[in-house]
Amino acid sequence: MGATAAAAGVAAVPSAAVAATGPTPTPRRAQHRSMVLLQNLDGILPLKITSGSPTKVYGYGLSAAALTAYGLTPVADPAEADLAVLLLQTPRSGEHLADLDYKDTNADYQAVRAVQAAGIPSIAAVQLDRPAILTNIRDKVTGLVAHFGLSEEALLDVLTGRACPEGRLPFDLPATPASVLAQQPDLPYDLEHPLYRHGFGLCYPSHRSSAKGGAHVP
Repeated sequence: MGATAAAAGVAAVPSAAVAATGPTPTPRRAQHRSMVLLQNLDGILPLKITSGSPTKVYGYGLSAAALTAYGLTPVADPAEADLAVLLLQTPRSGEHLADLDYKDTNADYQAVRAVQAAGIPSIAAVQLDRPAILTNIRDKVTGLVAHFGLSEEALLDVLTGRACPEGRLPFDLPATPASVLAQQPDLPYDLEHPLYRHGFGLCYPSHRSSAKGGAHVP
């Protein structure tokens, strides 16, 4: 991904710091617990703001106010950023909006490509209101998180280590459109070589003892 997390002024949060800084509203806590960590290359998550050196973040789909509230410095151009955080919607295209993958014309996918071209570490948080094909997203980002609807605050709580992602996938995520078409409509979990299996979910290093099950089949 070009620049490393360390070069971006980002470091892993010490295990003792991976905790909420105060009482968390119950709905937000539920959102923390439902988030599924799918990929964490170079241990980019959780993030930590380096003292004395502001971390410049390109936030796609996130407000500047939310980033600022968490001690991050928002920038409008990926080329000026140390790190990118992208909030992506479930892909919808094709006849009856039935396609499950990100096409070249998808605005979210174009944002991911722009960040990749900038050569900075990136974290994509993808909303899954149905199973989606994330193959061409996973290979372009450093961190990948799935969620089922959340607030900016809940997302940034988890990304900055104030809370931990605890969710598991409730369904398989297919790797290709062909595997979806080959699936039997009346047989669950019969995808061949899914990108992620039902039940998959990573955890932060300080919570390895509660690592989630579910095989990850690249």
